[in-house]
Amino acid sequence: MTPLIPLEYRGERLWICPQHLPVLIHDPAQLVGRLAGAEQLRPAEHHD
Repeated sequence: MTPLIPLEYRGERLWICPQHLPVLIHDPAQLVGRLAGAEQLRPAEHHD
């Protein structure tokens, strides 16, 4: 069983699996249709 990570988004508590956390950070467009407002999210900027 994979542990889930809790997060607050738009005042709502949501849960995400560790494998999908990088998607939320780096390519949130993949979450359109699954996460309300995902179409307005922008990928994190990289400062490598």
